[in-house]
Amino acid sequence: MRQKLLALVLAGLPTLAQIAPVLAQQQTAAVSPDTPVNLPGLYYDPDPGPSPTFQQLTSAEEAGYVEVPPLPSGVQLPYQMDRAWPQGATPDQMIKFGDLQQNPVTVSFTKLTLREISAQQGTNIAGVPIGDVPLVYGLTIDEVDNLYTKFNNGEEITLDDAAPAIQAAVGILQDPSQAGKQIQQAALTTAEKVLIAKLSEIPALKGIPLQDLAKGNWQGVITNAEQIQLADIGKKIGPTLKKLPVNQIVPIIEGVVQGDWEQVRKRAQAVLVQRGTEITLKELYKEVPELKNLPLGAVPDLVNQPIEQALPKIVDLAIEEIPGAEDELINSVPGLSEIPMNKLPFDLAFSFLAGDVFARFDIAYSGVEGKEEPSIQHSLSGGSEDQKFRPIKCTLGQTKQQRADNCPHFEMRKFVSSPLAQITGEDDIDGKQWVQGDSGGKNGQGVKGGKGLLKWVNGGWEPAGIHPFGTGSHTKFVLKRITEHPDKPSTAKLYLAIQFCATAPIIGEQCTPHFLVIPTPFTVTEGGLFLVASRRSLPAEIARLRDGAINASGLNQVYCDPNQLVAAVGQVDSAEGEAPSPTQSAKPDRLAGLSESELQQHRARQYLARIALGETDNGTNIGDRATAESVNGHMAFTSSSTVLEIPCCSGRG
Repeated sequence: MRQKLLALVLAGLPTLAQIAPVLAQQQTAAVSPDTPVNLPGLYYDPDPGPSPTFQQLTSAEEAGYVEVPPLPSGVQLPYQMDRAWPQGATPDQMIKFGDLQQNPVTVSFTKLTLREISAQQGTNIAGVPIGDVPLVYGLTIDEVDNLYTKFNNGEEITLDDAAPAIQAAVGILQDPSQAGKQIQQAALTTAEKVLIAKLSEIPALKGIPLQDLAKGNWQGVITNAEQIQLADIGKKIGPTLKKLPVNQIVPIIEGVVQGDWEQVRKRAQAVLVQRGTEITLKELYKEVPELKNLPLGAVPDLVNQPIEQALPKIVDLAIEEIPGAEDELINSVPGLSEIPMNKLPFDLAFSFLAGDVFARFDIAYSGVEGKEEPSIQHSLSGGSEDQKFRPIKCTLGQTKQQRADNCPHFEMRKFVSSPLAQITGEDDIDGKQWVQGDSGGKNGQGVKGGKGLLKWVNGGWEPAGIHPFGTGSHTKFVLKRITEHPDKPSTAKLYLAIQFCATAPIIGEQCTPHFLVIPTPFTVTEGGLFLVASRRSLPAEIARLRDGAINASGLNQVYCDPNQLVAAVGQVDSAEGEAPSPTQSAKPDRLAGLSESELQQHRARQYLARIALGETDNGTNIGDRATAESVNGHMAFTSSSTVLEIPCCSGRG
């Protein structure tokens, strides 16, 4: 009875056998990024050309903004989710570093240093002028002082020993090339001051340079008249100040513009003449409180100073350690938007569990002979609006939930079913369509996604795809470039679509659509396997039912021992106490009397045993003798920044 129950369970567990070779190589920790690893359905097939950059990804169809409503006193967000973007904005103009910190796939971005980012481009940021580094250009001298106080173990630093940037801000150090230059070139009118004060109150505009607001299509964010006024203000204040956000170009006290930064600096210098430079900045604030908010970008002596000279150590800080970085856009770091995607630290952690469900790519409809449109509602792919996955049929044209001008797709087939998969409904896969995804509905399907305030980023659209690990993973798999070949199986390129979510009291979880779409170096192919449902994403009661069956079968005793697993899988054809040969076929008399269903399950178990020992056949042959070629293909990460992690026994229970 135990052997029969084990056979039933194993029929639904292709993943354990398939990851066995990996576990045999490394029982714990992470596989080296450059080590080829066999995993189901993914074939390492990088494009020969350069990988796209943030600036080359799909741009916003129209201008937009996110505005968080007033929150009750004491309720704080992990970062400022408000933002605005113009028509044509690329993801680096919409994504904040705070967004990246919320997603485990992208959190490593914020652990990079400015020096590491510039090194990816073969440059050295140490000599780049502060005026060319927006991430630090808008830092206030109070933020800089707090940072260096932290470096000094919490002890306050006098102006004599302060960072050169602070000394320049208060006139102790000067750049001879800037001598006599005035930042304020012409007086602002009352109307211009009123506009500055008004726009400074809009959180969505924080961090956006005035010079960017003065150009492009911001319809719906600011009016045309306001944009014309901003352009005039930019001419008056000159090229240095207009690189700053509107709320930083002049001192603003209680919503009213109060003079300019040159006046504030002169008052501070007058105090230092009287008291000397052996005082701290905080003592100076008592005399000139506005000085606290003076941005580095308002100091002409700093504009052309190399960042490492003016701000020692800052280029070697992780981005997340730079004050206020979580509220800044990705494009505030020079060069980051121009680094190819395959050189960035996306942390892709795939771990497969007992009972995960795989499907097989069957027939491809690429649209090469005319536009495709599935005739029935039987979709595997869809959208995740309100963080609830919904399969959505692809139809030509646009509806409330989807849009497409063509519906290329793969039809899917189930691999091996089991009683457990039938209980959960996971084996209802035959004939379902995985549609090519495209947020804009161009030669693919765009669907609605996102939740709450952030759902309107990218107009609320994301590419159609699937969520094997559930919507809580914040990552979906997307097919692109579905291609039918005359002399070989059809193929498609695999992409990842990533969303960003933040959770706060009262307002709950807020999520963008999966609008950041990045290519992977992997191809899927007709006849190959792919994970479509992970056990970890199942309802708790069903997961417990499945775990109970696994425990009852005794499989939990061999889960972390691939050799025992292989023996268990192949025990039908092995002599008692003897481990099976990887290419051993069942003796004819052992197969006599088996029904067609039992025979298929037997072949599947034998097939999986061969996979476990490294024998593979592209996932297409489940005959009595599978050939030893490449069922899974090689899933390898060549970028040193990408990690594939398969911990032994992870996620059990």
